[in-house]
Amino acid sequence: MSASGVNSDLSLPAMQQTTEMAWQASPSATVWRKRLEHFGDNAESGHVTSLVRYDSNSAFAPHGHPDGEEILVLDGIFSDEHGDYPAGTFLLNP
Repeated sequence: MSASGVNSDLSLPAMQQTTEMAWQASPSATVWRKRLEHFGDNAESGHVTSLVRYDSNSAFAPHGHPDGEEILVLDGIFSDEHGDYPAGTFLLNP
């Protein structure tokens, strides 16, 4: 697997000041992200850690997470096909 270069060497410590990072567009026009770690063969797949911000009433097209998914809701309510999760909820979807 080739590295995309965002903290992709897990043998090295990494630190990012997320307040200084710009929000970047995602495949959804109403979902924004700050990539903290990513390695994989393309920009939209592989192992990734991101801060994600959803605009109000936004949606993301169904997509897979073959290596799993972890979600920590910091503000508002996150909803998916399994339920609604308020701030403070941690989800681990294998």
